[in-house]
Amino acid sequence: MNTNSTDFACLVTGFLTDYLPHHRCYSRNTILSYRDTLKLFLRFLKEEKETSPNSFYIRDFKRELVIEFLEWYRNNGAGITAANQRLAALKAFSDYAQLEHIEYIAPLQNVSGIRAKKAAPKEVSFLTVEQMSSLINSPDVNSHTGFRHRVILTLLYDSGCRVQELCDITIADISLGSVATVRLHGKGNKYRTVVIADATAKLVENYLSRYRSYAVGTDFLITNRYHRKIDRDGISYIIKKYVDAIRKKRCSIPRTCTLSYVPSFKSNAYVGSRYQYRLYQRFPRT
Repeated sequence: MNTNSTDFACLVTGFLTDYLPHHRCYSRNTILSYRDTLKLFLRFLKEEKETSPNSFYIRDFKRELVIEFLEWYRNNGAGITAANQRLAALKAFSDYAQLEHIEYIAPLQNVSGIRAKKAAPKEVSFLTVEQMSSLINSPDVNSHTGFRHRVILTLLYDSGCRVQELCDITIADISLGSVATVRLHGKGNKYRTVVIADATAKLVENYLSRYRSYAVGTDFLITNRYHRKIDRDGISYIIKKYVDAIRKKRCSIPRTCTLSYVPSFKSNAYVGSRYQYRLYQRFPRT
């Protein structure tokens, strides 16, 4: 053990590199979320308490300090739900610290006993059939970029997948047999297989034959312009691009909405979605 490290620093390292991945078997995205919470907590200590990580010990990790951190986080623009997610990560860290430093179990249990705040339910608006149809069919499929963007919007529509699940889809996850399916890697390292429409399957098949004919099963289905795995910010940019274009032409689309699945029986165009997104905020790690 490095004698220059504080017990708090050693606990953070063990929590993120050993306990979460090996003992709890948490997914990479969950671990990254917990890591970001601890980074924010250290930032709070530095900016508000003028305390560096080198001088912070587990005995200082107390209920009052955590509550003050959450208030600071909310005052900096975070919502109640986001603050509750940070609290859950800190409570998990506190539970772990109790096992490693039992001499501080009483104050650490006080941290674990902090209750989350209740968030008022928000009204969620929905896209109309016309709006959804305009969004899905906006990309120009005559270009590589437009075809790729059409595939992204269509898969979000038809599979109801999360943004990160779309980013993680590989070539091998696509099955284009008599019943076309896509295999999604969801929260908690759990997989599920979703049936997709024939029109979606045909679109993906054409995309693979035109632009990904040399890809192997482990390659990601969707890549960015640099032929690397696309991320959530890339998906956010693509959606915002076409929504802004639609707004300029004719349609009014709400800033935050859930795109309801509304199948069209009159045409092959896609007119609905089960995909929820925020246009002007970074996609959260979920």
